[in-house]
Amino acid sequence: MKVCAVTMVYRDYWALSQWFAHYSRHLGSSQLYIVSHGSDAKVSELCPGANVITVPRDTLAGFDYKRSQLLNSLQDSLGVSYDWVIRTDADELICLDPEHHTSFEALFGSVQGSSVFALGLDIVETSSDAPLGAAECCLERRHHAAFSAHYSKAWAVQRGTHLVRHGVTGRDSGLFHLPGGVYLAHLKY
Repeated sequence: MKVCAVTMVYRDYWALSQWFAHYSRHLGSSQLYIVSHGSDAKVSELCPGANVITVPRDTLAGFDYKRSQLLNSLQDSLGVSYDWVIRTDADELICLDPEHHTSFEALFGSVQGSSVFALGLDIVETSSDAPLGAAECCLERRHHAAFSAHYSKAWAVQRGTHLVRHGVTGRDSGLFHLPGGVYLAHLKY
């Protein structure tokens, strides 16, 4: 089974570093696709071996619509070569409970349908937490989280299914697959 991950970023270097470290550990850096919203050499520097695609940042008019169209088109194109495409923001990490899923490939092998949802958690830093170093994995150093309905959303699809808002459209869009032991860790807080 072939799996890749996609994100889009503009100068959020800390989150991108967390995203790259997490997904390269699980999938390998060559299976990662980063859409850089504007030319930025630092993206390639932070993500060695990843595939960096630069798109213009000339206007932000209609940004959300254009972003959605661009990323859905990219994930459909990647679906020609990959069985599953993981798509998250740079500050979102999909975490698997090893008691339920040994890998992304194992999880996807058990899914009936063309999309997967996760239980969303806002990872929070408390006043008693030590500051994070630039290269430290936040999930190893932060131990507090709050349930987030907003981030309990779709995060992986097969070709022909598109992510729309926090749900899906297309093939099997009426089905809701939220397997146990799958969490979307949102790193904003």
